[in-house]
Amino acid sequence: MPNFNSINDGDLENGNGPIVLDEFRESLRVRSGQNLQTGDQNSVVTEGVLNTVVVEENASIESNNTAVEANGLASIVLNQGTIAGGVNGVSATGNRFRLFNRGTIASDSRAVDISDGDGSIVVNSGSILGTDDQRNGTLYVDGTVDNFRLLNQRSGVIDAGEGNLGDAVSVQVGAANDPTSERINIVNNGLFQGRGDGPEVFANGTRVGANGSSGLRFFNGSGQPETAVSGSVINNGTITAEVNVGFLGGLVVEDGVGFNGQIINGRNGLINGPRNGLYIGNADHDLTIRNFGTIQSGSRAVNIDGTGVDLLNNGTIIGTGNQRNGTVYSDATAENYRIFNGPNGLIDSGVGNQGAGIALQTGEVAGDVVHSTLTNLGTIQGRGQAAANLGLAGDGLRIFSGVDGGGTVYRGSIFNRGDILSESTQGATAAVRFSNGLAYQGTLTNARGGLIDGAQNGLYFGDAEHDATVVNQGTIQSGSRAVNIDGSGVDLRNFGQILGTGDQRNGTVYSDATAEDYSIFNGRSGLIDAGEGNQGAGIALQTGEVAGDVVHATLVNQGTIQGRGQAAANVGLAGDGLRIFSGVDGGGTVYRGNIFNQGDILSESTQGATAAVRFANGLAYEGTLTNARGGLIDGAQNGLYFGDAEHDATVINRGTIQSGSRAVNIDGSGVDLRNFGQILGTGDQRNGTVYADSTAEEYSIFNGRSGLIDAGEGNNGAGVSLQTGDEDGDIVEASLGNDGIIRGRGDSTGNQAGDGVRLFTSVTGSTTFAGDLDNRGQILGTDDGIDIQTGVTLDGDINNTGLIRADQIGVNISGALNGDLNNQGTITGGAAAIDASAATAGVTVNNQGAINGDVILSNFDDIFNGAEGTVNGVIDGGGGNDRLIGSRQNENFVGGDGQDTFVFGANSGTDFVLDFSTSTVNGSDVLDFSAVFSDINEILGVGGAATQVGTSTLIDLGNNDSVFLVNVSVNDLTADNFIL
Repeated sequence: MPNFNSINDGDLENGNGPIVLDEFRESLRVRSGQNLQTGDQNSVVTEGVLNTVVVEENASIESNNTAVEANGLASIVLNQGTIAGGVNGVSATGNRFRLFNRGTIASDSRAVDISDGDGSIVVNSGSILGTDDQRNGTLYVDGTVDNFRLLNQRSGVIDAGEGNLGDAVSVQVGAANDPTSERINIVNNGLFQGRGDGPEVFANGTRVGANGSSGLRFFNGSGQPETAVSGSVINNGTITAEVNVGFLGGLVVEDGVGFNGQIINGRNGLINGPRNGLYIGNADHDLTIRNFGTIQSGSRAVNIDGTGVDLLNNGTIIGTGNQRNGTVYSDATAENYRIFNGPNGLIDSGVGNQGAGIALQTGEVAGDVVHSTLTNLGTIQGRGQAAANLGLAGDGLRIFSGVDGGGTVYRGSIFNRGDILSESTQGATAAVRFSNGLAYQGTLTNARGGLIDGAQNGLYFGDAEHDATVVNQGTIQSGSRAVNIDGSGVDLRNFGQILGTGDQRNGTVYSDATAEDYSIFNGRSGLIDAGEGNQGAGIALQTGEVAGDVVHATLVNQGTIQGRGQAAANVGLAGDGLRIFSGVDGGGTVYRGNIFNQGDILSESTQGATAAVRFANGLAYEGTLTNARGGLIDGAQNGLYFGDAEHDATVINRGTIQSGSRAVNIDGSGVDLRNFGQILGTGDQRNGTVYADSTAEEYSIFNGRSGLIDAGEGNNGAGVSLQTGDEDGDIVEASLGNDGIIRGRGDSTGNQAGDGVRLFTSVTGSTTFAGDLDNRGQILGTDDGIDIQTGVTLDGDINNTGLIRADQIGVNISGALNGDLNNQGTITGGAAAIDASAATAGVTVNNQGAINGDVILSNFDDIFNGAEGTVNGVIDGGGGNDRLIGSRQNENFVGGDGQDTFVFGANSGTDFVLDFSTSTVNGSDVLDFSAVFSDINEILGVGGAATQVGTSTLIDLGNNDSVFLVNVSVNDLTADNFIL
């Protein structure tokens, strides 16, 4: 038991010097009602071992210097009264010091001074107070101290004092000959209150003196650039400060102090500072911060500098005023750190405030690569409407370069299964933003249940060389743009929802003109939708910054991409499903890469050139667009639209491309359309279910065996309509091949007439389609099967080995056919099978198949060669000097005006020439029997083949073959009428 000395009343007030306890277990008790005062001398000094000083309730020890100085080993101070010193209340230099305070310890300069010694413990359930400005802490731990423990109980107050300057608790880390501090453990269940503010505390970028005015502060006293402290801080009370300058705040670990251990803010804990709540400075840490309570600040709640910091939040980190560059912020020096926001975690810049939820400044010099990870299972909220280029910008999560002009890299994974939110509508602000100049290397995963939601942007990649993969299984949404891609190397993989919650400016998913080497994959469960009731494209890809730019990208869709609204086609809000457009006014850029669809790409817009898939004017597409089995490209105005540019594009359709107005539109050059699925009209088709514009050039259309091009039952419109040339004399190189079905529908006229295939021009003058029309399938029309209209020259062949059938004319030529019409299949027309009566040049028809209906040739020199085919109708040569060759079947011929030649051979059947002319005025018609006869007498001689039958002449060719010249007298025939 300690040997307690009592103080006589006469000893209470004198200047005779301190009471010294230097014997083993020698102790001092100041009883209730007693007041020990020693003036300028220290009051009590312990020099022995296990000395004890007890101050009872209503008792006091006072000194203008140090009230109690504990220099001995294992000294104990138990205070229930008042200990007050002008310089120090209690000062300890000995090892294993114990201080138990239930009363008040106060000082004008430092209330408790642990200035040396190891293994000390301070337990406070009373008040430790500053009564004037505190030099470096109301409770101070020197850098020579190790194995120190501070327990501030619920009722405990450590306060630098209202109106004063000073830290509540200040820990010096390391000293001149003791470079580190080991096992410093602080538990606060009460109050740490730092006091003071302004230039007396912090000026010119640094502390003015030793004082820091923080709640709890660790600072470097080693004399070296960096030192380290090991231990812990556990807070279930309040750690707070008034200081609103520099890096000072509630809990501060200054630059040059590496913290190895943990800081735990419990459920009832509050760490608060006007400038900083929790500040971790630049050093090599091995620090875990666990927050279950509240960390808050009027300017920045959490600041992370240096390396090796793990922030684990399951409580509230919140702004109580505008947050400068992030409620949680990492400095440019930060490296190898981790942020984890748990299911109950809230990081919020605060209702009515401005600032980001989290802002991570990355790298100090160009080329820096910063390693970090971030996981959010709770809520991260950015606030306010500060401009996007300011530190106060209201992003949910912002990662930005610490170098002007950029050039740094953030490398690590980001995982979200909570909510990352931004209410800002300013510029590039976003729920998640990688700012211009900051390259992201890693995988950002938005898991099921995760929400990334920004008023202006959901997810924003700025202009940099990324190596980024985005995996979305949750929801990314925005009132203006859900996903923005600038820069290179972004791989977006969506299995969840990417949605517009308001009108989408230039795409729910958008790539900027700077975007390059990126890919977009929308999985089976993926939905990219501008949002019901909104305006905007599902995906809009701005391509290239200057003319000649070639942008490499790929897009795969297995889910749904939906454009919305009725905004005009030439504005950013246009409701295409997928729009790819040039980033240069006037165009001249190239999108190079494959596009694969096995899902639905949809547009509800009926405006202008809007489409389910649109390559806008001026944007050249180089690649293969595949619409696979099960794929649907469906647009109210256009299904698939190629604008005017120099494409090198192949379209392979095995699914369905459809539209209420035009399923496929081809402008520009270099488009190869290959259809093995369905291209359908779901409403009246304006000028063709498949249409080529007047600008179209060097394109080809192939409809395979399984292919169907159909204007749609109950609709009006052509199957294929090819507008040829945009000025007089244009020559358009193109081709059409059909192995499947091409069907025009309806009873309309003009550009909605139900032709199977139509070639036309709007040019005053003439244009040329240079290429073949090959049909091995079926071309069907409620108007014409194939219609070559006035002003168009087909400089190629029409080759039919399939079926051409029309309610009106099978093949209608009112322009010109410079090649041949070669039929080895069937041509059927309700009004005529072939009508070239309005043709502007002679035509050649080679028939080796079946023609059902009349054949009406032009007013020029025509050739009809039916030697191997059949015609169930009249063959009318029209005007001109025609050559008409009969077949093996019975046929009716009309030569028309001009000197026509009718050619018949063996096995030609019974043929009738209905207007054979023997007149020599304009030249008589001629019969070519060279395959049957060799001498005129065999025909006109006595007993010859020619005989009069009524008013007509019958020429018997033998073998039951004959030619009737209707209303022609045999006597009018001469040798001039025959070729033998």
